[in-house]
Amino acid sequence: VLERLLAQSPDAKTTERIQQSLFFLEQRPGDKATREAVLKRGIPWREVSDGELDGLHGEFQRLRANLVAAGALTEEEARRRYERRRGDPGAAEDIRERGQKALDGFQRWFPRLAPGVFDAEEVVSPAPWSNLVTQERGRLRLVANRGELSDLSESRRAFLALHEVGGHVLHFSQLLRDEELRAAAPHQLCLAVHTYDAYFIEGIAQFLTSVYLARIAAQPTTLHLDVKRNELWLAVRHKNLTDLIEGTIDPERAAERERAYLGGEAAALRKVYEGICGNIFFCCQMLVYYPSHQALLPALSLEDEALRSFVGRLLRGHHSPQGLDELVRGAVS
Repeated sequence: VLERLLAQSPDAKTTERIQQSLFFLEQRPGDKATREAVLKRGIPWREVSDGELDGLHGEFQRLRANLVAAGALTEEEARRRYERRRGDPGAAEDIRERGQKALDGFQRWFPRLAPGVFDAEEVVSPAPWSNLVTQERGRLRLVANRGELSDLSESRRAFLALHEVGGHVLHFSQLLRDEELRAAAPHQLCLAVHTYDAYFIEGIAQFLTSVYLARIAAQPTTLHLDVKRNELWLAVRHKNLTDLIEGTIDPERAAERERAYLGGEAAALRKVYEGICGNIFFCCQMLVYYPSHQALLPALSLEDEALRSFVGRLLRGHHSPQGLDELVRGAVS
Protein backbone atom coordinates (compact mmCIF):
# COMPACT_ATOMS: atom_id res chain seq x y z
CA VAL A 1 0.00 0.00 0.00
CA LEU A 2 2.85 2.36 0.82
CA GLU A 3 4.49 1.64 -2.52
CA ARG A 4 1.24 2.38 -4.37
CA LEU A 5 0.98 5.70 -2.52
CA LEU A 6 4.54 6.52 -3.56
CA ALA A 7 3.76 5.68 -7.19
CA GLN A 8 1.12 8.44 -7.19
CA SER A 9 3.97 11.01 -7.07
CA PRO A 10 2.86 12.97 -4.00
CA ASP A 11 4.50 16.23 -2.92
CA ALA A 12 8.09 16.22 -1.61
CA LYS A 13 7.16 16.20 2.11
CA THR A 14 4.73 13.29 1.74
CA THR A 15 7.20 11.40 -0.45
CA GLU A 16 9.88 11.77 2.23
CA ARG A 17 7.56 10.52 4.99
CA ILE A 18 6.47 7.49 2.96
CA GLN A 19 10.09 6.66 2.15
CA GLN A 20 10.96 6.92 5.85
CA SER A 21 8.17 4.48 6.68
CA LEU A 22 9.32 2.03 4.01
CA PHE A 23 12.88 2.26 5.34
CA PHE A 24 11.60 1.77 8.90
CA LEU A 25 9.70 -1.40 7.98
CA GLU A 26 12.93 -2.95 6.65
CA GLN A 27 14.86 -2.45 9.90
CA ARG A 28 15.91 -5.19 12.25
CA PRO A 29 13.90 -5.06 15.50
CA GLY A 30 14.54 -6.65 18.87
CA ASP A 31 17.90 -5.08 19.74
CA LYS A 32 19.11 -2.04 21.69
CA ALA A 33 19.10 0.12 18.56
CA THR A 34 15.32 -0.10 18.74
CA ARG A 35 15.45 1.37 22.25
CA GLU A 36 17.58 4.28 21.04
CA ALA A 37 15.18 4.91 18.15
CA VAL A 38 12.25 5.08 20.58
CA LEU A 39 14.02 7.54 22.89
CA LYS A 40 15.20 9.68 19.97
CA ARG A 41 11.58 10.30 18.95
CA GLY A 42 10.57 11.39 22.44
CA ILE A 43 8.60 8.23 23.19
CA PRO A 44 8.90 7.14 26.84
CA TRP A 45 10.73 3.87 27.43
CA ARG A 46 8.01 2.55 29.73
CA GLU A 47 9.19 -0.01 32.28
CA VAL A 48 6.55 -2.43 33.61
CA SER A 49 7.33 -3.90 37.03
CA ASP A 50 6.43 -7.36 38.33
CA GLY A 51 4.27 -5.59 40.91
CA GLU A 52 2.32 -3.85 38.13
CA LEU A 53 1.67 -7.20 36.44
CA ASP A 54 0.61 -8.77 39.73
CA GLY A 55 -1.76 -5.86 40.36
CA LEU A 56 -3.42 -6.18 36.94
CA HIS A 57 -3.65 -9.95 37.38
CA GLY A 58 -5.32 -9.46 40.76
CA GLU A 59 -7.86 -7.00 39.28
CA PHE A 60 -8.74 -9.50 36.56
CA GLN A 61 -9.15 -12.37 39.03
CA ARG A 62 -11.37 -10.29 41.35
CA LEU A 63 -13.62 -9.15 38.51
CA ARG A 64 -13.83 -12.73 37.22
CA ALA A 65 -14.81 -14.00 40.69
CA ASN A 66 -17.46 -11.26 41.03
CA LEU A 67 -19.02 -12.11 37.67
CA VAL A 68 -19.11 -15.82 38.50
CA ALA A 69 -20.66 -15.07 41.91
CA ALA A 70 -23.28 -12.85 40.21
CA GLY A 71 -24.18 -15.65 37.79
CA ALA A 72 -22.98 -13.74 34.71
CA LEU A 73 -20.89 -16.79 33.71
CA THR A 74 -19.88 -20.14 35.17
CA GLU A 75 -16.35 -21.27 36.06
CA GLU A 76 -16.36 -23.53 32.99
CA GLU A 77 -17.56 -20.72 30.71
CA ALA A 78 -14.88 -18.44 32.14
CA ARG A 79 -12.20 -21.06 31.42
CA ARG A 80 -13.37 -21.71 27.83
CA ARG A 81 -13.75 -18.00 27.11
CA TYR A 82 -9.99 -17.46 27.42
CA GLU A 83 -8.68 -20.53 25.60
CA ARG A 84 -6.71 -19.42 22.55
CA ARG A 85 -8.23 -20.50 19.21
CA ARG A 86 -7.57 -19.53 15.62
CA GLY A 87 -11.17 -18.71 14.78
CA ASP A 88 -13.65 -20.21 12.34
CA PRO A 89 -14.68 -18.83 8.95
CA GLY A 90 -16.94 -15.88 9.56
CA ALA A 91 -14.85 -14.47 12.42
CA ALA A 92 -14.36 -11.14 10.60
CA GLU A 93 -18.09 -10.70 10.08
CA ASP A 94 -18.73 -11.53 13.75
CA ILE A 95 -16.21 -8.87 14.84
CA ARG A 96 -17.75 -6.40 12.36
CA GLU A 97 -21.26 -6.90 13.76
CA ARG A 98 -20.09 -6.55 17.37
CA GLY A 99 -18.02 -3.52 16.43
CA GLN A 100 -20.98 -1.85 14.75
CA LYS A 101 -22.84 -2.01 18.07
CA ALA A 102 -19.89 -0.24 19.71
CA LEU A 103 -20.00 2.47 17.03
CA ASP A 104 -23.75 2.87 17.60
CA GLY A 105 -23.08 3.33 21.32
CA PHE A 106 -20.41 5.96 20.68
CA GLN A 107 -22.68 7.87 18.34
CA ARG A 108 -25.46 7.98 20.93
CA TRP A 109 -22.97 9.27 23.49
CA PHE A 110 -21.31 11.77 21.10
CA PRO A 111 -23.44 12.35 17.94
CA ARG A 112 -20.76 14.50 16.24
CA LEU A 113 -18.52 11.42 15.88
CA ALA A 114 -19.85 10.01 12.62
CA PRO A 115 -18.17 6.65 11.86
CA GLY A 116 -17.34 5.77 8.27
CA VAL A 117 -18.44 2.70 6.33
CA PHE A 118 -16.08 -0.25 6.61
CA ASP A 119 -15.73 -3.70 5.04
CA ALA A 120 -14.68 -6.97 6.72
CA GLU A 121 -12.46 -9.70 5.29
CA GLU A 122 -10.38 -12.67 6.43
CA VAL A 123 -6.89 -13.89 5.66
CA VAL A 124 -4.75 -16.82 6.83
CA SER A 125 -1.28 -15.51 7.66
CA PRO A 126 1.53 -17.17 9.66
CA ALA A 127 2.42 -13.83 11.27
CA PRO A 128 1.54 -13.25 14.99
CA TRP A 129 -1.46 -10.94 14.64
CA SER A 130 -5.22 -11.39 14.88
CA ASN A 131 -6.86 -8.25 13.54
CA LEU A 132 -6.07 -4.91 11.90
CA VAL A 133 -7.78 -1.97 10.23
CA THR A 134 -6.52 -0.63 6.91
CA GLN A 135 -7.54 2.26 4.68
CA GLU A 136 -6.96 2.72 0.99
CA ARG A 137 -8.66 5.17 -1.37
CA GLY A 138 -10.90 6.38 1.43
CA ARG A 139 -12.32 2.94 2.23
CA LEU A 140 -11.81 1.33 5.64
CA ARG A 141 -11.27 -2.42 5.96
CA LEU A 142 -11.35 -4.66 9.00
CA VAL A 143 -9.10 -7.70 8.43
CA ALA A 144 -9.15 -10.80 10.66
CA ASN A 145 -6.32 -13.35 10.55
CA ARG A 146 -7.15 -17.03 11.10
CA GLY A 147 -3.48 -18.12 11.00
CA GLU A 148 -1.85 -20.49 13.47
CA LEU A 149 -0.46 -17.75 15.75
CA SER A 150 -3.65 -15.69 15.90
CA ASP A 151 -6.18 -15.72 18.71
CA LEU A 152 -9.85 -15.27 17.80
CA SER A 153 -11.37 -16.79 20.90
CA GLU A 154 -14.70 -15.48 22.22
CA SER A 155 -13.00 -13.00 24.54
CA ARG A 156 -10.59 -11.73 21.89
CA ARG A 157 -13.37 -11.18 19.35
CA ALA A 158 -15.33 -9.17 21.92
CA PHE A 159 -12.25 -7.08 22.73
CA LEU A 160 -11.17 -6.66 19.10
CA ALA A 161 -14.64 -5.46 18.09
CA LEU A 162 -14.35 -2.66 20.64
CA HIS A 163 -10.68 -1.78 20.06
CA GLU A 164 -10.44 -2.21 16.28
CA VAL A 165 -13.90 -0.96 15.27
CA GLY A 166 -14.97 1.22 18.20
CA GLY A 167 -11.38 2.50 18.33
CA HIS A 168 -9.51 2.49 15.01
CA VAL A 169 -12.49 2.69 12.64
CA LEU A 170 -14.03 5.57 14.61
CA HIS A 171 -10.66 7.37 14.83
CA PHE A 172 -9.78 6.96 11.16
CA SER A 173 -13.27 8.04 10.16
CA GLN A 174 -12.62 11.44 11.74
CA LEU A 175 -9.19 11.79 10.12
CA LEU A 176 -10.56 10.86 6.69
CA ARG A 177 -13.16 13.63 6.93
CA ASP A 178 -10.37 16.25 7.14
CA GLU A 179 -8.60 16.84 3.82
CA GLU A 180 -5.68 18.60 5.53
CA LEU A 181 -5.06 15.64 7.84
CA ARG A 182 -5.37 13.19 4.96
CA ALA A 183 -2.74 15.11 3.01
CA ALA A 184 -0.45 15.58 6.02
CA ALA A 185 0.09 11.89 6.77
CA PRO A 186 -1.39 9.45 4.23
CA HIS A 187 1.15 6.81 5.26
CA GLN A 188 -0.29 6.75 8.79
CA LEU A 189 -3.79 6.12 7.50
CA CYS A 190 -3.05 3.58 4.79
CA LEU A 191 -2.24 0.62 7.03
CA ALA A 192 -2.45 1.95 10.60
CA VAL A 193 1.33 1.82 10.24
CA HIS A 194 2.81 1.44 13.71
CA THR A 195 5.93 3.44 13.03
CA TYR A 196 7.25 5.63 15.83
CA ASP A 197 5.60 8.48 13.90
CA ALA A 198 2.20 6.97 14.71
CA TYR A 199 2.83 6.58 18.45
CA PHE A 200 -0.69 7.84 19.21
CA ILE A 201 -2.73 5.40 17.07
CA GLU A 202 -2.92 2.45 19.49
CA GLY A 203 -3.25 4.64 22.56
CA ILE A 204 -6.26 6.44 21.09
CA ALA A 205 -8.00 3.19 20.10
CA GLN A 206 -7.46 1.76 23.59
CA PHE A 207 -8.54 5.03 25.24
CA LEU A 208 -11.81 4.89 23.29
CA THR A 209 -12.22 1.36 24.63
CA SER A 210 -11.77 2.74 28.16
CA VAL A 211 -14.30 5.53 27.47
CA TYR A 212 -16.85 3.00 26.20
CA LEU A 213 -16.59 0.87 29.33
CA ALA A 214 -16.66 3.84 31.70
CA ARG A 215 -19.45 5.91 30.11
CA ILE A 216 -21.51 3.75 27.73
CA ALA A 217 -21.57 0.07 28.78
CA ALA A 218 -23.42 -1.07 31.89
CA GLN A 219 -21.15 -2.59 34.56
CA PRO A 220 -20.03 -5.18 35.29
CA THR A 221 -20.16 -7.35 32.17
CA THR A 222 -18.07 -10.03 30.52
CA LEU A 223 -16.86 -7.30 28.13
CA HIS A 224 -15.28 -5.49 31.09
CA LEU A 225 -13.57 -8.77 31.98
CA ASP A 226 -12.36 -9.27 28.39
CA VAL A 227 -10.85 -5.78 28.29
CA LYS A 228 -9.27 -6.21 31.73
CA ARG A 229 -7.63 -9.43 30.57
CA ASN A 230 -6.33 -7.73 27.44
CA GLU A 231 -4.86 -4.92 29.56
CA LEU A 232 -2.95 -7.58 31.47
CA TRP A 233 -1.93 -9.27 28.20
CA LEU A 234 -0.69 -5.95 26.84
CA ALA A 235 1.36 -5.19 29.95
CA VAL A 236 2.92 -8.68 29.91
CA ARG A 237 3.84 -8.33 26.23
CA HIS A 238 5.26 -4.86 26.77
CA LYS A 239 7.45 -6.04 29.66
CA ASN A 240 8.57 -9.10 27.72
CA LEU A 241 9.52 -7.06 24.66
CA THR A 242 11.48 -4.44 26.59
CA ASP A 243 13.31 -7.25 28.42
CA LEU A 244 14.00 -9.02 25.12
CA ILE A 245 15.46 -5.82 23.65
CA GLU A 246 17.57 -5.26 26.77
CA GLY A 247 18.82 -8.84 26.44
CA THR A 248 17.75 -9.93 29.95
CA ILE A 249 15.45 -12.74 28.72
CA ASP A 250 15.02 -14.93 25.62
CA PRO A 251 11.78 -15.89 23.78
CA GLU A 252 11.45 -19.04 25.88
CA ARG A 253 11.52 -17.07 29.14
CA ALA A 254 9.08 -14.54 27.66
CA ALA A 255 6.70 -17.39 26.82
CA GLU A 256 6.98 -18.75 30.37
CA ARG A 257 6.10 -15.37 31.86
CA GLU A 258 3.04 -14.95 29.63
CA ARG A 259 1.94 -18.50 30.37
CA ALA A 260 2.20 -17.86 34.13
CA TYR A 261 -0.15 -14.87 33.95
CA LEU A 262 -2.44 -15.81 31.05
CA GLY A 263 -2.06 -19.49 30.26
CA GLY A 264 -1.43 -20.87 26.78
CA GLU A 265 0.93 -23.32 25.08
CA ALA A 266 4.63 -22.66 25.67
CA ALA A 267 5.71 -23.68 22.14
CA ALA A 268 3.12 -21.47 20.44
CA LEU A 269 3.95 -18.51 22.67
CA ARG A 270 7.65 -18.89 21.97
CA LYS A 271 6.90 -18.73 18.23
CA VAL A 272 4.84 -15.58 18.82
CA TYR A 273 7.76 -13.83 20.54
CA GLU A 274 10.18 -14.96 17.87
CA GLY A 275 7.77 -13.50 15.32
CA ILE A 276 7.48 -10.20 17.19
CA CYS A 277 11.25 -9.86 17.52
CA GLY A 278 11.69 -10.61 13.82
CA ASN A 279 9.19 -8.04 12.55
CA ILE A 280 9.61 -4.30 13.13
CA PHE A 281 5.86 -3.69 12.63
CA PHE A 282 4.84 -5.91 15.56
CA CYS A 283 7.84 -4.90 17.66
CA CYS A 284 6.98 -1.21 17.37
CA GLN A 285 3.28 -1.80 18.00
CA MET A 286 4.08 -3.47 21.32
CA LEU A 287 6.46 -0.64 22.29
CA VAL A 288 4.05 2.25 21.66
CA TYR A 289 0.69 0.65 22.60
CA TYR A 290 1.07 0.55 26.39
CA PRO A 291 2.74 3.94 27.06
CA SER A 292 0.44 5.87 24.69
CA HIS A 293 -2.67 4.44 26.40
CA GLN A 294 -1.23 5.16 29.86
CA ALA A 295 -0.56 8.76 28.80
CA LEU A 296 -4.24 9.26 27.95
CA LEU A 297 -5.85 7.60 30.99
CA PRO A 298 -5.87 10.73 33.25
CA ALA A 299 -8.40 12.30 30.85
CA LEU A 300 -10.90 9.57 31.78
CA SER A 301 -11.58 11.53 35.01
CA LEU A 302 -13.19 14.41 33.06
CA GLU A 303 -16.93 15.07 33.31
CA ASP A 304 -19.02 14.00 30.29
CA GLU A 305 -19.07 17.30 28.39
CA ALA A 306 -15.38 17.96 29.02
CA LEU A 307 -14.56 14.38 27.99
CA ARG A 308 -16.56 14.74 24.76
CA SER A 309 -14.65 17.93 23.97
CA PHE A 310 -11.34 16.21 24.70
CA VAL A 311 -12.22 13.18 22.53
CA GLY A 312 -13.21 15.49 19.68
CA ARG A 313 -9.80 17.20 19.75
CA LEU A 314 -8.00 13.91 20.24
CA LEU A 315 -9.53 12.28 17.16
CA ARG A 316 -8.83 15.18 14.81
CA GLY A 317 -5.07 15.32 14.85
CA HIS A 318 -1.75 13.51 14.46
CA HIS A 319 -0.03 13.72 17.85
CA SER A 320 3.60 13.61 18.93
CA PRO A 321 4.30 12.12 22.38
CA GLN A 322 4.84 15.64 23.73
CA GLY A 323 1.69 16.93 22.01
CA LEU A 324 -0.39 14.11 23.48
CA ASP A 325 0.88 14.86 26.99
CA GLU A 326 0.14 18.57 26.57
CA LEU A 327 -3.39 17.83 25.32
CA VAL A 328 -4.10 15.67 28.37
CA ARG A 329 -2.57 18.13 30.86
CA GLY A 330 -4.51 21.02 29.34
CA ALA A 331 -7.82 19.13 29.53
CA VAL A 332 -7.34 17.83 33.07
CA SER A 333 -6.12 21.16 34.48
